[in-house]
Amino acid sequence: MHIAVITPIHTPDGISRYSEKLYSEISREHQVTFLANQDIARLTLPDGANVQRLWIASNKNFEAVGAWIRENKVDMVHIQAHPEYFPPAALAALLKEIEAPKVIVTMHSFGPWHTAYANILNQPKVTKVLIHNPDAIASEHIHSTQLELFPLGYDTYPRFDKQELRQVLNIEDNSPVIVTHGLITESKGLLETAEAVKILTADFPKISWLAANALNGNNPASAKVVNQFKKRITELGLEHHITLITDFLSSAAVAGLIQAADIGVLPYQEVGEGASAAARKFISCGIPTIVTDIPVMQEFTTEAYKIADNSPAAIAEGIRQLWGNEVLRTDLSQNSAATAERLNWPHVAAQLIQIYNS
Repeated sequence: MHIAVITPIHTPDGISRYSEKLYSEISREHQVTFLANQDIARLTLPDGANVQRLWIASNKNFEAVGAWIRENKVDMVHIQAHPEYFPPAALAALLKEIEAPKVIVTMHSFGPWHTAYANILNQPKVTKVLIHNPDAIASEHIHSTQLELFPLGYDTYPRFDKQELRQVLNIEDNSPVIVTHGLITESKGLLETAEAVKILTADFPKISWLAANALNGNNPASAKVVNQFKKRITELGLEHHITLITDFLSSAAVAGLIQAADIGVLPYQEVGEGASAAARKFISCGIPTIVTDIPVMQEFTTEAYKIADNSPAAIAEGIRQLWGNEVLRTDLSQNSAATAERLNWPHVAAQLIQIYNS
């Protein structure tokens, strides 16, 4: 089977990483070609022969994509869609150009925008619409009978020795060590977490925060948030409590930083995303994790500790409660390990092949 996947690839964003991991499994048995965007700030990996850069994000010109698909007579086209790359008019223009036996669209975001996409997705040439968020299945805005809930996968990471990691990072053991991760945006709750850490210094004078939050070179607002964050750290006098890493790190390096900590903290605001890749990374590493009780975190029932919102007081209290309950931390770690094993990338890839063959 020759599958053309329309997606960003080799860029530091969640859709790109999702596509790389999912199709690294599928390409073992099927021919996969990535039809990727041209407007990129930088590549995280060099393009191989299986990458064709034919379109520009948010643009409505997909003639080159359509021509390539027709010339290569692919068996399946799978669009990994997000409003950042494919606003409604762009997705409509893309689908108009595609001629293939099967066309599948995965929507990686969920929210009010569904009203604008419903008719576009419900046309006969769209074989199936996959979505990660269960709320979308019950949404009145989606009328397609082809909707199917499809999970994100979990990575498998080696287990590192926490004490050795902490020696390398010069971290003490007698106070909480928290870790955050994900591309820097206004919705990640970094400023609120800084305020929470300041609150916690009264009880834990040596609290440490590993902030493995990369600068998003494709999002100009990301640099603004970084500057605000650094300024606030200085104002709060937290320079000696926080290790900020804004470089794009390898998965193994991030896994090491996560496993060096006691508690993962992901106090996100709701922005309509379908699922959280950062939360999956924390769960794969088996670290007890705090998340805000928002739709994107809905699927985590026994794997994460939920707080009502991402206010500094709520974040601080969540850290305090989890740090003081070793039994709960152990339960969360064990539940996380079981979920990550059940939904690892090979299992998820096998589910997608079943969908392709149906």
